[in-house]
Amino acid sequence: MSKSFLKFTLLGVLSIFMIACTNDEKRSELTVSNIVKKIYFAKTTTTELEEIFGAPQKVVKNSEKVNDTYFLISSGEVTDKLNQLNIYIEASKIDMNDYNKQFDDTEDNPFDSYYQYSSRRSGLKYVRFYIADRVVYDVEYGPITDESIAKKDRYLRQILD
Repeated sequence: MSKSFLKFTLLGVLSIFMIACTNDEKRSELTVSNIVKKIYFAKTTTTELEEIFGAPQKVVKNSEKVNDTYFLISSGEVTDKLNQLNIYIEASKIDMNDYNKQFDDTEDNPFDSYYQYSSRRSGLKYVRFYIADRVVYDVEYGPITDESIAKKDRYLRQILD
């Protein structure tokens, strides 16, 4: 009986380890370049987001806090600098009809949650995806934490030079 218990315990620990490794591997793909390639704003669902980048480290579902955070993104920050790059804007995929409708219909509270990710391999402190009705509508890039890693990303390199 104790051997069976030990086997099941070992199997459980191994399963948890494998899941953690899979999520870490998906988060390693969390780069601005991959976000531009893989996320279709106003179309990508939270399920698809998790399939691409794994489970988020943080989910905030307080819509007031989420929207306050979103509207505090100021000029000069990484997100703002990227949004000024034509190459970034032209490559990003977004359904402008659904995006604009979301803002028109909800005025000052367009989002109900955000998913926050972080990965040492992104060169950023965090990446937040802003969500409404389980659909990704926008993204916020945190401050650059490692310029040598950030310079490897096609878009971050543009704002560092």
